[in-house]
Amino acid sequence: MKSLSLLACALCMTSSSMAQQQQVTAWGIVDLAPGSQPPIRASSIPTLGQLFPMSPLLNVDALGNVGIGTTTPQGALEVLGQSHGASFRVVDSPGSAGTQLVSAHVSSTGQGLQARFSGPGTGYIDIGQDGGGSFVIEGNDVPRFVVAQNGKMAGGAPIYNNVQMSLGSDLEYVLYGDNQNTTSSFSTGVFGTISTIGNAVFGAGVWGQSMDPNRVAVFAEGDFRATGTKSFVQPHPTDAARQIHFVCLEGNESGTYFRGKTLVTGGTATVQVPEEFRLVSERENLTVQLTAMGNARVWLESYDLNEIVIGSTGDVEVHYMVNGVRLGYSDHQAIERNTAYVPRDERPFGTQYPKEIREMLVRNGTLNEDFTPNRDTAARLGWQLDIGPVATNAHEALARR
Repeated sequence: MKSLSLLACALCMTSSSMAQQQQVTAWGIVDLAPGSQPPIRASSIPTLGQLFPMSPLLNVDALGNVGIGTTTPQGALEVLGQSHGASFRVVDSPGSAGTQLVSAHVSSTGQGLQARFSGPGTGYIDIGQDGGGSFVIEGNDVPRFVVAQNGKMAGGAPIYNNVQMSLGSDLEYVLYGDNQNTTSSFSTGVFGTISTIGNAVFGAGVWGQSMDPNRVAVFAEGDFRATGTKSFVQPHPTDAARQIHFVCLEGNESGTYFRGKTLVTGGTATVQVPEEFRLVSERENLTVQLTAMGNARVWLESYDLNEIVIGSTGDVEVHYMVNGVRLGYSDHQAIERNTAYVPRDERPFGTQYPKEIREMLVRNGTLNEDFTPNRDTAARLGWQLDIGPVATNAHEALARR
C-alpha cells in the first residue's frame, strides 16, 4: 500500500497544473491537450508533470511502454522477475482457504517459462517448458507429465513415444481413462495405435511392463478380447537372435482343465480333483479322457468335481485329462453382434489382419474389393464413417467423432 500511496501523492501534486490537459481513467492517464504531446513519463525524482515511480523497478519510457523490473521495456508491458523467481503473480485473498497463486517464472532447471499454481498449503504445480524445451507438468519441481519435443527429457533420459508420466508411489493410478460417452457407437477409456512407419522390428499400440515378477503388466477387470492371437514368447535357449512364440489354444467355451497320470492296481484307481479346479468349474459339462500305457482296457467308473474313479482289466499306468467350463460363464455365445470389425472412416480397412480375414470381410459385405468400407453396409447397420478429409490415423478419426 505504501507504493500506491506514493503514486496517489504524485498524482495529487500534479493534478492542479494538469487539470486541463490530463484525465485519470480506468486505463491510465490520458493526454487531453490539443496537438501532438509526448506521453507522461516516469522520473527518478519528483518532477512536475511526470509520474514518480513506485520504485526504481517501475518505468514508463517515452513511447508509453511500461517496464516492471526493466528500464527498457520492449512491449506495452514487460515484466522481468528475479533469477529463478516469479516474474508475475496473481493472489486471491491471502491467508484464506480459497487462496490461489498464479505466477510466471523460469523453470527449476534455469530454462523455459512456466506458470505456477499453488494454494494455501506447501505444494505447487508448474506448467510450461523444461530445460529441454519439452512441455512439462511438475509437482514441487518434480516432473510428473512430460511431452518431449525431441524424444528426450532434460539431461538426455529417453522418453518412449515422447510422453512420460510419473505421479508418485502413493497414488493408485498413473494413467486413468473414464469414458462416459453414451451416444457414440464406439467409446474407449484408453486408446493406443501403432503405425507401420519406420524401421522398428517391434511395436505396440499400448505397452505394459512389470518390473516385478509378482505383478502383472496388463490387467482387465472384465472380458479380454483380441482380433488377433493370444500368445506368449520365450527366449531361445541357445540363440540370442531368435525367440519362441506359442499361440494360445482357443475354443467356443470358457474352458478349464487339469491333467495328470496315475497307476491303476487291483482293478481301480481314484484321482482326487484339485481344489483350484473344483472351485472355478461348473458341476455340469465335465468330460474325462483316459489313455492306458499298456495292454489293458480302462474305463470310467464315476466322475464329479470331487474325484475321478478309473477301472481297468489289469495293472497299468493311465494318463488322464479332465475338461470343464468356468463357473459363471457356461452361457457363453460364440456368435454375437459384430463390434470388432467395424470401419471408422473411409480409408482401406484392416491392414493389420491377414489376407484371408480381409477377403472374408469383402465376402460378407463389410468391405469393397479395394478394402474400403462398403457404404451400403455401413448405412444399413448404422455405422458412422468419417467422411471428407481422410484421417491420418485412428486416433484422429476418433477425435473427430
